[in-house]
Amino acid sequence: FYWGDFDLSQSRFSGKPAQPPKGAGRRERFANDQENITSGFWPGGSTFPKPAFYSYIYPTPAGLESASLRPAAGRFDTKLNEFAMDYDDVRRGAEPEEMILEFLRSTYEAGATMGGWDRGSLEQPGPDVGPDMGTTPSRTSEPAPAS
Repeated sequence: FYWGDFDLSQSRFSGKPAQPPKGAGRRERFANDQENITSGFWPGGSTFPKPAFYSYIYPTPAGLESASLRPAAGRFDTKLNEFAMDYDDVRRGAEPEEMILEFLRSTYEAGATMGGWDRGSLEQPGPDVGPDMGTTPSRTSEPAPAS
């Protein structure tokens, strides 16, 4: 759960500091003191009354609202100032899991590219530690951590 709201989210950071928005409260200052892309699921509320998948980029790069997204159900919502894809569209889709994955990939790609992130450095594969998180020997050339 994210910052006391009832949504599930994940954030990626560029590694560069960002100036929090003017007039931001403590929570928003802490959440936005670095460039980030946050994506997740929100069950809805007063500002957006239906469940949706979302993704926002902070700080918002110029022209982000015109970024090309996948799938077609994804869009830039000007009221929220972020990307959104209605849960009902996903639920009715032929391949819901693929729709969600494509939405998350395309919003990350748009934000990271338009925000000037060093994607080559940030998108390095991690070590193959296997399903037991490194407690047994890894299939990579790196040894598993000592017990």
